[in-house]
Amino acid sequence: MARMQRFLFQFLNILAAISIVHCQSGDSLTPNSSLRNGQSLTSPGGIFQLGFFTPISGSVQGYIAIWYNNSSVTERKVVWIANRNQSVNTSTSILNFTSHGNLILFDKGTDVSWSTGTSTAQNSAQLQLKDSGNLVLTVAGGSDGNGGSKETLWQSFDHPSDTLLPGMRLGVDYRTNTLWQLVSWKSVTNPSPGSYAFKMETRGVPEIFLWNDSSKIFRTGPWNDKGSFSGNPRMKNRDISSQLEFNFVSNSSMVYYSTQYKVGWSVLTRAVMNASGQYERWNWESGGWLHFWSVPEEDCDRYASCGRNSICTWDYSIKSCDCLEGFAPAPKNGSLGCDRKKPLSCASNRVLKVIAKLPDTENATIRGLMSLGACNDVCTNDCSCVAYALVGENGCVTWEGDLLDLRNFPDGGDVLYIRLEGSSRRSKLVWEIAVPVFLAFLLLCIVFFWRRSRAGKQDCNETGPETSSVRDDTSLLTCPSKGDRGDCRSLSPMAFDVSDSRSRTMTMTMTRSRSRSRSINSETYGPSNEGAGRLDILEALPSYDLSTIKAATNDFSIDNKLGEGGFGVVYMVCVHMFLASQVIFSFLMTINLVRKLSRMGVSVTMARGV
Repeated sequence: MARMQRFLFQFLNILAAISIVHCQSGDSLTPNSSLRNGQSLTSPGGIFQLGFFTPISGSVQGYIAIWYNNSSVTERKVVWIANRNQSVNTSTSILNFTSHGNLILFDKGTDVSWSTGTSTAQNSAQLQLKDSGNLVLTVAGGSDGNGGSKETLWQSFDHPSDTLLPGMRLGVDYRTNTLWQLVSWKSVTNPSPGSYAFKMETRGVPEIFLWNDSSKIFRTGPWNDKGSFSGNPRMKNRDISSQLEFNFVSNSSMVYYSTQYKVGWSVLTRAVMNASGQYERWNWESGGWLHFWSVPEEDCDRYASCGRNSICTWDYSIKSCDCLEGFAPAPKNGSLGCDRKKPLSCASNRVLKVIAKLPDTENATIRGLMSLGACNDVCTNDCSCVAYALVGENGCVTWEGDLLDLRNFPDGGDVLYIRLEGSSRRSKLVWEIAVPVFLAFLLLCIVFFWRRSRAGKQDCNETGPETSSVRDDTSLLTCPSKGDRGDCRSLSPMAFDVSDSRSRTMTMTMTRSRSRSRSINSETYGPSNEGAGRLDILEALPSYDLSTIKAATNDFSIDNKLGEGGFGVVYMVCVHMFLASQVIFSFLMTINLVRKLSRMGVSVTMARGV
């Protein structure tokens, strides 16, 4: 049986060899055609080539690869390799495109080294190398096989090697469980999969990590609303962003990052996960490849280089690690980073505003699109929430546990709000303003009534009982006579003594006409001689609103009525009741002030220079 299979493979190989011309040209393969060493496909614009590639000069061991067609053979920049896991002998190998639409790489004539694993019953399959660098296997659409549209059965862009080209995706297809990732070469001369991988992590908020086997080396941070990753502001470089569009897609079907050429630009660009563990961006300019940036590049780019709850700063080739406010260096027990000085309680609503690379989102939760104030409420109402931020299309994102891999940039970063122990400074500020205002107002009331009392008492002493009535229309404004109505004494509105323990009440006059009060404008209260005791009565008459008078007279109760005269009905009120109404009014006004100040914002945020 094995001999029969070997014979069939050899027979197919002979048929394929007979059916092609030794010097294959063009950009496509059709069914029952193949490629041998020395033959190649060239994209329509001459940008890329596909063929056999040997990384070591003079070696017969090689691979099926795609490379840029703008360099010499010794400087080929390979962007994709089919058989990375197993090299072939290029002198005896053949790449065959079968009539069933399967692309197979045979080693030593009969051993299958690699294949696309595709199959179609139609005889309309085609393999083409595009100017994008994508090798695409398609079949004609339509029920009769002659439709104008084409269905893609397989493409090299779905199977990246170490290079990301414009149009390729880096991420995850949830529907097919396909992972689009970059894996480094083992070395510059060995394209088999190395230990470094650049791939999307979907736990928490999607972001891209650079791994060295199972160790995190670098993290891009989540995608923000500025068209870049939070941890790579170099993406906003004008020379790059003017030529490329950076895209990020995240939905229930897939999540991926990609780049596209902008209209009108013909620059060549590539991003490579190299064998030394750096993700690099290169552009073809002036006849050569120009290096734009790479990550990790600085010590602060290294994942969590300062440990937990600490922020890394890179300043003129010097790295420094600083604990966040409210945190202190961890005990020297081998752990790296900072711990809280005081535990975070559920009632804590004070926040620290930091502009930096957002922390690792593995322990983060997407809360959805909402305002910053609503996001603050979500976090402060969750005892386990330690930080929050608005992160692009993810909206509100909250973190739990320790904050890892924070760093600042000279230019760039995103806004992160970190919960701190204690109450909001705004609440403290409100009470710091309201309490002194209330006490000052209360003190002024006491001084006012004390001075009025002293003035009234002095005038009564000077006039005496025989001259206690004011001339003409002021006869109702009389000084108190001892013993009148017990402890509730008949007083003029400005003549009561608060300090007198017996002075618990006072009287108020309801005037029927303001014109009558104007008639006493020139009258004085007390003797006509000059000196102390002369007082303008109109200035001495205080005014009160109706609600205050009603409260003080028990809604004009008949029990408080003293009599009725030219000015109207005279009522008796208790002094302590009147003062209480004034204090309550002042307190309510202060509370209203507190509420207005509180509505000015949720909390005070303290910006730290980062």
